[in-house]
Amino acid sequence: MVVRKKILPSPEKGDSIPLSSRLERVRKEIRQLNDEEPMEGETNDPKTTPAEASAPTEVKKAVKKTPTKGKTVPKKIAKKAVKKVAASNGAVTTLAELCKPLKLKPRAARRVLRDAKVSNPGRWSWPKGKVPATVTKVLKDAVAGE
Repeated sequence: MVVRKKILPSPEKGDSIPLSSRLERVRKEIRQLNDEEPMEGETNDPKTTPAEASAPTEVKKAVKKTPTKGKTVPKKIAKKAVKKVAASNGAVTTLAELCKPLKLKPRAARRVLRDAKVSNPGRWSWPKGKVPATVTKVLKDAVAGE
């Protein structure tokens, strides 16, 4: 079922012009503008500029996009983070090496050393044979205290 609305004229208020007459006047002016011949460098097409109007027009071919049915686009694979292991070619003693004979986890050892205010030279590693006595003493006391 189609319902059609009947357009009723709006009641006029004071000196106002009915909208239908305004619309007709605008349409008439548009028709007149379209009928006029453009001056040099002008076009009837409001989208073009005078430079574009004088330039030869090129016809562009429409390119059809083919659907990618069944085709998968390879996703970029994130590079895995490589854990940097200090080359301990025997030149340094790491905290993990100190913890093995004490059967202490390096994580727990770091916490104990931080609580004891032991200075850290950037990494928990020291030159071979030059491990501070405070480090070994604090770690042995931590194992004995457990």
